[in-house]
Amino acid sequence: MQLTDYVSVVLVTYNSAAVIQEALQSVIKHPLVVNCFVVDNASTDETRDIIQRNFPAVILIKNAKKEGFGCANNTALKRIKTPYALLLNPDARLQYDTLDKLIVAAKKYQNAGILAPKLIKNDGVVHHSFKRNIFIREKYSFPYRLAEGDICAEFLSGAIWLFNMGNMREVGFFDEKIFLFHEDDDLCLRVRQKNLSLVYVHDAVAIHLMGASTGHDVSEFKQFHLALSRLYLEQKYSGRVKKFALRLLVFVVFKYCFYAMCFNTRKKRRYKARLQAISYFLKQEKKEDSYSFSV
Repeated sequence: MQLTDYVSVVLVTYNSAAVIQEALQSVIKHPLVVNCFVVDNASTDETRDIIQRNFPAVILIKNAKKEGFGCANNTALKRIKTPYALLLNPDARLQYDTLDKLIVAAKKYQNAGILAPKLIKNDGVVHHSFKRNIFIREKYSFPYRLAEGDICAEFLSGAIWLFNMGNMREVGFFDEKIFLFHEDDDLCLRVRQKNLSLVYVHDAVAIHLMGASTGHDVSEFKQFHLALSRLYLEQKYSGRVKKFALRLLVFVVFKYCFYAMCFNTRKKRRYKARLQAISYFLKQEKKEDSYSFSV
């Protein structure tokens, strides 16, 4: 083992008691892992107790309030001294050789900012974890094909990322104006702007349970921040934010009215949350001091 191989692990938790133990068990004893940081975003379940009781070597950072996914990651990333950092969602877990294969690829592709493994579900089904165009919705994009070798992508799923820290310090980690969702899209775009690569490592395999990181229904919260963060991304990169926001507004109003007439309360609440996000964004857009998304 060489000093240049050492890895620090970062997890951000929020009510992740159901999954955090398996995630940590998959990395904590790996010989290349020298530090493991968990930044907890004010969980109200047993997440912190599980970590403190079962993983005393973990560096647990307890946020007094929810600070957003990207901001919480940055808290740990700024403390890392190792050449690599592994960002791991609580609902993901590595297989026995995943990290080794990612490190081998990182040494091979030294221009890579981020490397990511193939993600599978518990039943072994591979799910879509890379894209060629961030701004095109998956169902309108090219047919998804499994990679037969390592590839450079325009987007890598943020469930599991290996950072080349030397390269990523030039990029600057996460945009803290994004509270939740699309922070991985933003970071991938910024990596490419620095002429660094995003590498999908096809023979490194990990499990992702998708959506099991939090222990309660966050549907309205999710819909609000999905819409808000997407609008911010459009404003930041495409310059078409007003037209995009108006088109989205028309679409969301139509959907809201339709589901209200159908007495579909669940979907009505979903589109109400999106309407609130659009309204909030447009009000913020008028202010000189840009945006504050920690709402």
